[in-house]
Amino acid sequence: AQVRGLAPQCFSVVSISHHYLHMARNNAHEFLAGEKVSLKKYLYVVRALLAARWSIRRQSPAPMLFSELMAAELEPEMHPLLTLMLEEKQRAGEKTPHARIPELDVWIASVFTEVESAIQELHRAAKPSWGVLDAAFMKVLEDEGLMG
Repeated sequence: AQVRGLAPQCFSVVSISHHYLHMARNNAHEFLAGEKVSLKKYLYVVRALLAARWSIRRQSPAPMLFSELMAAELEPEMHPLLTLMLEEKQRAGEKTPHARIPELDVWIASVFTEVESAIQELHRAAKPSWGVLDAAFMKVLEDEGLMG
């Protein structure tokens, strides 16, 4: 509980944004290379990119709910396409191959560029201090009698 309370001041937007970008890039590279792709894998990439946007713009961890990310971070003109994809994924199943969606491929490429550029700007920002976490960890060790 003590450490959890320190999380907001030790949160690293750079680290979490790199994490989400890496997730999106790996899923795109591994699962979106063919002519037929899984809608589920498309959505994995979209979710990671929206989460990166959220973290960069709000300087906080992204929510778990895809619907919340979509409402907050997805361009309004993309909502109908993503809504149709979610409905089709539920109807047809997660592993059903689907033709590539050029409009979504363009959006993904654009957001990759946007997020990469934003991360470069974040690198210039101050890094969180780990001293408070170190102190909290030492206190836990002392409280547990592990420091001699």
